Formats: sequence, structure tokens, C-alpha cells
Amino acid sequence: MTSSNTPTHKNSVCCFSASDNSGHAGLQADLRTLSSLNLHGCSVVTAITVQNSQQFDRISAIEPTLISEQWQSIRDDIKPTVCKIGMLSNAEQIQQLAKIASEYKGFWIADPVIKTSTEGGIHNAENMSYYRQLFPQLDLITPNIPEAEALLGRPLKTAADIQRAAQDLHALGAKAVLIKGGHQDFDPQRCFDYFYTPEQQSWMSSPRKTVVNKRGTGCVMASAIAGFVAEGKALIDAVVLAHAYVQQGLRTGYQAGQAAGPIGHGGWPEQLRDYPTIGETASYQNRDAFASCNTQHLGLYPVIDSLDWLQKLLQEGVSTLQIRIKDQQGEHLKTSLKQAITLGKQYQARLFINDHWQLAIELGAYGVHLGQEDISVADLDAIKRAGLRLGISTHSEYEWARAHSLRPSYIALGAVFTTQTKPAQVIGVDNLKRWVPLLQQQYPVTAIGGIHFHNIDQVITSGVGSIALVTAITLADNYRQATQQLLAKVENKTATTEALCNAL
Repeated sequence: MTSSNTPTHKNSVCCFSASDNSGHAGLQADLRTLSSLNLHGCSVVTAITVQNSQQFDRISAIEPTLISEQWQSIRDDIKPTVCKIGMLSNAEQIQQLAKIASEYKGFWIADPVIKTSTEGGIHNAENMSYYRQLFPQLDLITPNIPEAEALLGRPLKTAADIQRAAQDLHALGAKAVLIKGGHQDFDPQRCFDYFYTPEQQSWMSSPRKTVVNKRGTGCVMASAIAGFVAEGKALIDAVVLAHAYVQQGLRTGYQAGQAAGPIGHGGWPEQLRDYPTIGETASYQNRDAFASCNTQHLGLYPVIDSLDWLQKLLQEGVSTLQIRIKDQQGEHLKTSLKQAITLGKQYQARLFINDHWQLAIELGAYGVHLGQEDISVADLDAIKRAGLRLGISTHSEYEWARAHSLRPSYIALGAVFTTQTKPAQVIGVDNLKRWVPLLQQQYPVTAIGGIHFHNIDQVITSGVGSIALVTAITLADNYRQATQQLLAKVENKTATTEALCNAL
């Protein structure tokens, strides 16, 4: 048993921000965000402001010596892994931060504030030229459209303008760029953010919300990204999570004064509706869902590689399977898949064809399962028109949010554990427990990867309604016994979950 006196460690983020005495934005919003995410927030105050919900009255910059002393005390003791730069008051502070960032090996995020949402000037656009000294030290910069315009000295009117701006900001030295699109007017119904690295580009969008209490959105977005990165998330996943955090906050904002109040702080976002739609272009398509599997839970889901294994498991009463044939091509492959589909129909099973979507359409399969690379090249509309069900493999928040944007029939999460079948990104049980309740608000969810008898109970505790596995059956001394034991374990769990849902 853990003693109550045992120290508990929290990851730390340092915020270089201005104090907002009204508590709506700035440093106060940063620290509330980090606290909401169960992180330790520390700070270097860059300025003192006098403002409230109605007006911005005054700003007083902190002298460079005091900024250095604040930072040194935090650096030498707390050693934050991530640093977030908010409002800097003048060129001298910008140059000072560029030096600090160059000397400290952490993850650096900058939100270049030009003015507050109460329209008070923070620093003029001329100082933005000094900001370029910061760029080579930044892992991410998160300007909104007016800030990106000030940094580059040109207007951004179209989606193409925003894409080019992100490339140019990267060329100035920032490793990654997120241009926040709340100020764009090419789509009055949705807000589009654009994320850019040379390796990955994505548009993330959500419906525009007509809300009054929305102060601090820019501060919160950057500090939430910082917090999720500090928790070990890859940058693109941290951006997706932060987007959802802000959307959640816009739903739960509150009034603290006579005018607009701050957005809310609700912890890790747990509503699927708050996560962004992800696409390759700045356009939104209200997609129809793929055909349904007509069940909330797919149950035991063996992934097998031959007709022999397919027939064996169908005879054992398995009703959901995936056939993954990698060693056949041409007519041989077509013949094997045709026989597999016939067997699946004979046993009224849900049989998914891995990868070979063209043949799955041609042969009238029940469904097809695709990986992340496949959904970029497959004709998804053709699969949908043919009435096939679609399952998609995902390994992170970005990937399942991308899958969710396509409205598939089910979503697979994995690899939960290290797997013997192929190299895979391991997500672990903690992520599974966080993602399953979120995604099962709309989809059947399957856990896959390295699942065996010795760890299946950990997977079951996540509440997942389907468990995919391979070697737990195919390498078992007695596959019949193993299959029946797994069916009893998984299907009993599924039946219990459905009973609870019906009771509610």
C-alpha cells in the first residue's frame, strides 16, 4: 500500500506569460488549463496588465533582470520539460526569450500575442520582426490569422494563403506551425485550423459556435498543447486534444464580470463531439456513415491468414473475423477471397477483408478493414456505395479522429501490447481506457495487438466491446479450447456491458 506521505510526481510546464488581473486570459488561463489536466504549472511573469471583462487599461512590462531571475529559479529546481511563451511586451523581451530558449533543452511553444480580445494593444506589429529571432528555437508556433499576417507582412484571405503562410513560418525556423483559423471568413459555418510540418499537413475543423464567454481561447490552446506534450503525447495528437479541449471550453464558458467571460476548463475532453474533423483540404463534407454492423459490440474478433483457420473458427461459433492474406496475388488471391466470403455468408458471420478493397467490392464481401495508409489511397466512396462495412486501424488521437471524420462502421485501437505478428505502435492500457468510453459513444470499438490469456483481463476492464487477436488462438496447444475460453470471456463481458447499458 502506498503511504500518504509518498511524494507524487507531476509533469511540469513553465509559462512565460502576462498576468491578466481579471483572470480571463493570459497567465491565469494558462495555469487553470494545466491544473485541469493534472499538471504542475509554473510561471515567468512577463508583464502586469490592468484589465477586466470590458476594457484593457494598462500594461507594465517586467524588467529583463527579473525575468531572468524568475526563470533561473524554475530552471534550476523544477526543470520543466515544456515551455510555453505567451505575451512578450517588447523587442527586448523577445530577444531575451530567444537567448533563454537557445540555452535550455526543452519543448518550446510560442503563441505570439498582438492584442487581447478586449482590443487592448499588447505590442505593435513592428515588434513582430524581432519575433523571427525566436523561430529557430521553437518546436511549435501557434499564431491566429492576424498574428500570422503581422509576422509575414501580408494578408491571408484564402485557404491557399494560410497553407503558404505556414510553409513560410516554418522556413523561418519553427519546426511546426499551427495557424488558428477562427478569424477566416472563407467558410462562415466552420473554423479551420491548419497544422504544418514538412512531413505532415492537416486541416482540423469544428462548427462555429455562437458563444459569449470565449475569452482566453488562444492562451488556452497553446497551454493545452504544452500540457499534452508534457504528458508524452506526440505533437499532432497534442494539437488534436487541445482543439477538443478548447471546443469543450467554449461549451462550458462562464461569466465573471459585466461582459464576456472566459472559456471553461473541464480536463481531458471526453465528448466525441468536441474533437475536430480532420481532412486534407479546408472544406467540410457532411459524410454519410458507412453501413452499420448492427451491433454495439463485435465480440471476439480473430484475425486469421488462411481459409483453413477461417473454417475452423467458424465451426467453433466465432461470428466476427478478419482474413488477412499477404502471400497470394492475382487469380489465386481472388479465388481464396471468394471462398472466404462464401464461407462467411454460409455461417452468417461478419467477415472483414483486410486491405483488398477492390476485390471485396467485386466479390460482395460483408466488410473491409483498412490501415491509415490505405484510407489515403482507397476509393472510400466506392466502398460505401457498395454497401460494405468499413473498419479502420488507429494508434493515436490524431488517427482515430481522422477515422471518425470518415464515419466508419467500427474503429480498431492498438497495438495494446507488443505484438508478435508485426511491428506496431504500442498504445498501452491507459490510453485504451481513456479512448474506449469516448469512441463507443458512436462506434463499435475493437482492441487489438499482443492480447493473450495473461493480459486479456486488463483489456476487458477498459469496457471495450470487441477484442481482436491472432496468436492466442493460432499458437495455442488446443485451439478449440482456447477459442471457447476466449469466447466465454469476451462474450460474457459483452453481454454484461449490454445489460448495463440497457439498464441505464
